[in-house]
Amino acid sequence: MKLFFSEDKKLWKKYNESCIEILKSSNKHLYQENGESDFDYYKKSCKFFEKKHSATIMAEKIHLLDRDKALLEAITNDLNVSINGLGHTEYWITNRNKIKEDFSIDFESYATDIPVIKGNRYLSQKFTKNPEIDPKTVFDIEHIKRKIRLIEEGRIVNDRKPDYIGTWRVVLPSEGYFEVFVENEKNGNIKGIIEDCLGTAKFEGKLKSNEFNFVKKYDGFCHTSITPEPIQYESKRVDNEFHGYFYFGGFGTAFYMIKTDNLFEGNKPKIKPYFLSERWYILKHPNQTYTE
Repeated sequence: MKLFFSEDKKLWKKYNESCIEILKSSNKHLYQENGESDFDYYKKSCKFFEKKHSATIMAEKIHLLDRDKALLEAITNDLNVSINGLGHTEYWITNRNKIKEDFSIDFESYATDIPVIKGNRYLSQKFTKNPEIDPKTVFDIEHIKRKIRLIEEGRIVNDRKPDYIGTWRVVLPSEGYFEVFVENEKNGNIKGIIEDCLGTAKFEGKLKSNEFNFVKKYDGFCHTSITPEPIQYESKRVDNEFHGYFYFGGFGTAFYMIKTDNLFEGNKPKIKPYFLSERWYILKHPNQTYTE
């Protein structure tokens, strides 16, 4: 038996170098200058955090997507068995036809360690052939693809124009950016799909002239960090903009949402995510004076 190391050393070095640069940037601090308005400082902060967030995502791209491609290219080296991490292998098996089309690799079978649990007690691990695949593990690669798509194209999913866009993290809008697709609306009752970097969620709520309250719940196609509990959103309406709080685990966190209307050209947005943060700030502080 001949062993072959399939990891690309140069790519692994590139990933570690990018992580070091991110750590170096973490030592940089922001200060509010004399005479600088609270709003201008807020905008500066948002753009600062967005830049750091983008750098982190590009490092994740190297770690997951670029390494994934390099590993698959290495496997074409007439290997009989390939041993890789769970995030890669379960994604490959789930997307077996696509992998075969792109890399001419036909995975015949798959095996991994499965925990043996009795009641609430962990007993051992059992090496199992072709076990059931957890869709949340598979979503890890889709998770980073959505983040990259948002950076490069301004979209989470790009097959259609959303009815609303928003963010559930106003200080770092790209992290919480979401797209709302209305599937049914009648007498103020509204329901549909919300797509964000964490996954796909169904929502249902009530849209009124002065508020929009709804509940969303992620389905199985989502990140491993997601819990199945529904999340309550409550917002005030100002024309076609909405600002309020979503509640999870007993805590409320600010969010902002706007009807897309003229914000898109076809399927492409004409604004950057930090626009959402700026609009949230203005709505939350209506008594301040704002200048272009």
